[in-house]
Amino acid sequence: MNCTASGSLNLTIHGLWPTRNGCSHYLQYCNSSYEFNLEEIKSLTTQLEKFWPSLHKYANCTSHEHLSGSEYFWCHEWEAHGTCACEVKHIQGEFDFFQTVLELFEHQMNYDQYVLAKHGIVPSTTHPYRVEKFVDAFVAEWNVKPVLKCRRMGDGDRQVLDSIRTCLSKDFTHRQCTDCILDESTCDNGFYYYPA
Repeated sequence: MNCTASGSLNLTIHGLWPTRNGCSHYLQYCNSSYEFNLEEIKSLTTQLEKFWPSLHKYANCTSHEHLSGSEYFWCHEWEAHGTCACEVKHIQGEFDFFQTVLELFEHQMNYDQYVLAKHGIVPSTTHPYRVEKFVDAFVAEWNVKPVLKCRRMGDGDRQVLDSIRTCLSKDFTHRQCTDCILDESTCDNGFYYYPA
């Protein structure tokens, strides 16, 4: 997969994916009449580029071929997941969705600042981490266990942290994820937490 650098040494946002209570997968494409409109989020573009960039060169936002780079990614996140988030009281449309996620990231979901650094966990290309170190940090801060996703790099002998997933309630407080909502962690002990 081709990746692009974000220009940041910190974790970035991938998305906010609504689910229903119980064992359902992420809700997707809930309302096709809510098409992505880049103009609605123009005032958020600087923040979005910094905290919610597209790190992968892929996109599947077919209704807007004129978009490029991160715009495709935002389009996908809105049409696939944001349209489902509109069931939450605080999110009444596209602008609210992106603004809410940015505010969550700024005030509580910036894992680098609010969890990891406080527990001595910093990005490194030379220092491998144990899964328990990450889990213990999240349990200490929010009493939740994160799902850690890793990818194999190079010849497959090095695991690199790809994402950290946690669950929120509809009032955006942390809650423990049910086993059936999120996949299992894919990181083994000795994984690396690279700078983004």
